[in-house]
Amino acid sequence: MVDYDLSEDWRPIYADIIGRLSTADEVPQQLLAQIDHHIASKHSLPLATFVMVLDLARSQILRVSPGIQKLLGLKPNQWAGGSLALIQERIHPLDQARVVELNQQAVADLQSPQIIRASFRTIQNFRFVKASGDPVWVSAVSAPLYVNPATDQPVLMYTTVAEALPSESGLARIAVAYDTHAGQRVQRIIGEDPTPKVEVTDRDLSVLRLLAQGNSSREIAVLLDISQAAVNKHRRRLLERTGTTNSAELVRVAVERGLI
Repeated sequence: MVDYDLSEDWRPIYADIIGRLSTADEVPQQLLAQIDHHIASKHSLPLATFVMVLDLARSQILRVSPGIQKLLGLKPNQWAGGSLALIQERIHPLDQARVVELNQQAVADLQSPQIIRASFRTIQNFRFVKASGDPVWVSAVSAPLYVNPATDQPVLMYTTVAEALPSESGLARIAVAYDTHAGQRVQRIIGEDPTPKVEVTDRDLSVLRLLAQGNSSREIAVLLDISQAAVNKHRRRLLERTGTTNSAELVRVAVERGLI
C-alpha cells in the first residue's frame, strides 16, 4: 500500500510558503533563507533520509541536506548548486531509462489544465548507486514548494529521499497524487506491471533456472534426476503460463518478471 501523505515534519512549511507566495512574481531570496533554516533544523529525520530542493526552471539542485552523506556517501556540497543530471547519474543503470520514461508520464499528468498544481506530488521507488558501488532502493517523495502564479508551473520542488524496500515487481515505479479543480482526488501508480503473477511450482523454477543456464532437456533430466518427458512437461507449462513460444523468450520474460 503506497502512503501518499507527506511527512508531518515538513508539511507546515510547505503549506505556509505556498500560501504566502501565491501572488509573488518570482521566488524571493527570503524563501531560500527559510529553506536553509528548515533543512539545517531537521534533526528529527533519520540519518538515512536527505532533503533536496530542486529548481526546475534552471534544472538545478539548490539545496541538499546532510543526510545524503549517510545514504550515498556524498557531501551536500557535491550536489548543491549542481545540475539535475547529477541525480540521474546516481540512479542505477538498470533503472535509469525506466525512471526517465515514468517521469515523462508523470509530467504529462502535471501538464493537464484540470489539476491543481500545488497539490501535485510523486512517490518514486528506484535504486541509487552508493559511493561504494552498491545499489540501494530508495523512496523519493516530491511536491511543489513554489508554483509560479504567472505560468501556474512548479518552479521549486521539495524532495525527501530515504532508503526503502524494493517494489513488489522489482522494477522502478512512480506513484502520483493530485487534486483537480472539479474536486476529485487522483491517485495512480505509473509503471505498475499489470501482468498477472505467474503461478509456478518449485520444480518448474528448477527447470527454468537450468534452462536459463543453457542446459538441454536431456541435461536437465540428469541434473534433476527426473525423466526427459517430465522436463518437457514443465517446460510446456512454463511456456503456456508466460505466453511465450520458445525457451529463449521464456527466459527473457522470466527475468523481466523476476521469476529468476
